[in-house]
Amino acid sequence: MLKKEKRIIIKLLLLTMCTSLMVSVKISAMENKQEFITNDVKTLTVNKEKDFTFDEKTGTITNYIGTDTTVVIPSRINGISVINIGREAFYDKYNITSVIIPDSVTNIEEEAFCECAVLRNVVIGNNVTNIGVNAFSDCINLKSLVIPDSVSKIGDFAFFSCNSLTSVEVGKGIINIGSQAFSYCSNAVYYVHGEEAEQLLINAGAEESKIILKH
Repeated sequence: MLKKEKRIIIKLLLLTMCTSLMVSVKISAMENKQEFITNDVKTLTVNKEKDFTFDEKTGTITNYIGTDTTVVIPSRINGISVINIGREAFYDKYNITSVIIPDSVTNIEEEAFCECAVLRNVVIGNNVTNIGVNAFSDCINLKSLVIPDSVSKIGDFAFFSCNSLTSVEVGKGIINIGSQAFSYCSNAVYYVHGEEAEQLLINAGAEESKIILKH
């Protein structure tokens, strides 16, 4: 009887562990609307303007000085549109787990989110056209990625060594992917439109067997 009770307890413990592993932050990105939803089903608010160092002349966020682990970047700061995420603006921000980039942004500059070691979730705005060199390299806990149709260029090493990536959806607008942009992303499966995009990924370090063509 004791053995049977022990087996039941072990099964319950295993079930609890599995359930805990399945609880995660979920991101839903829609055509004209992006919502960031946590596992307690609460929509988060935009970060305060004071959390950012901002160059009003160029519309560039140059540094994140806030403390939130989830960062919802505002589309305007001091009444000025945010159009660039500047070089190293979020570099090595060890506490950030999730980021939403608004539709106002068109450019993510070099090393903007490089080495954000606990970053797991990113929503890229629908008007971003360029993802710069090393922009997200060594984000070793980044889980999945949707690159919108607006993105035409991904720089060298942009997602280099993001070895926790399991899913990458590449938009229809891509025409250039730099050297080793997806090298050492050994767990990723890629979803692309067309054979040209497939070849771009292969040249950028993606494994051919893990590329799926979407029709």
